[in-house]
This record gives sequence, structure tokens and C-alpha cells, in this order.
Amino acid sequence: EKGVSLLEKGDYHQAIKFLSLAISMREDSAAYSNRAHAYGNLGEHKLASKDLIRAIELIKLSLENTYDPNKKDKILMDYAFAFIGLGHTFINLEDF
Repeated sequence: EKGVSLLEKGDYHQAIKFLSLAISMREDSAAYSNRAHAYGNLGEHKLASKDLIRAIELIKLSLENTYDPNKKDKILMDYAFAFIGLGHTFINLEDF
């Protein structure tokens, strides 16, 4: 995906643009997590936190609707990484 490629290159503004487009077409926890990473690198911690919270919500929905144990392991790993990311945003969650 173009947004991920731009994120890996450090072009955070363009990554946000492409990831936002992807999210507008289909909500996806990975896209939200990646956009949160870009926001975090730009110092936009509140926006990063909001995206991580949405990613966590989507991951929880996936977990509730998945019965395959192998998929559940991957979903739980995504969930853990989203929480770790949320911890690195250094914001006050009472703002939400």
C-alpha cells in the first residue's frame, strides 16, 4: 500500500493523506494504526491516540467475530501492538 510505503520512507504528511483515503474507502485497524504512527512522528499525539483507539475498537470487533484460533492469535497481537502504541503517545486519556 502506498501509505505504508510513504510511512516507511518518513514522508509522514503524504502517508497520512493516503492512509486517510484508504480509511475513507474501508475502515481497517492496520490503516488506523499506521496513520497513528505517522501522526505520532509529527508530534500530533492526540490524533495518534484517537486513531489507535479506533484501531483497538476494530480489532475487538474482529476478535468477537473470529472463531479460527490462528486468526485470533494474529488479532490479539495487533491488539497488543495498538495498546503499546497508545502508551507511547504520552497524552492524558482524560481528554477523551
